[in-house]
Amino acid sequence: MSTAIKETFGFEVIVFLKSLPKLKTILANNPYTGETLQTGERIYFTLLNPLPTPEKWEATQQKKNEIDPFILVDDVVYLFCRGGYGKTDFSNPFFEKNLKVTATTRNLETMQRLLEMAEAI
Repeated sequence: MSTAIKETFGFEVIVFLKSLPKLKTILANNPYTGETLQTGERIYFTLLNPLPTPEKWEATQQKKNEIDPFILVDDVVYLFCRGGYGKTDFSNPFFEKNLKVTATTRNLETMQRLLEMAEAI
């Protein structure tokens, strides 16, 4: 997929491909399911490749705060943004830099839509 994008558009893009069962698992593992979201609050999924080392994860957890909690489950960081993604310290570049991995972040609504599209195929 990355090669096709480069050949078509002339630039490289890192692509994360997830199977239908994996998308279902990612959504099912969301530790914030059932949270009542206030205005401006959103849940984000940061998909990681590869898994971070335990040492990198431990060091990253030391930077947590109570405003925007995050949890690692398998290869996904689940982020509960209370102040909005534009204001959080825990953006996609934060996780890439601190965990030394490639990452992509999507909000809950996008992940649900991706699942719907995958189920329709």
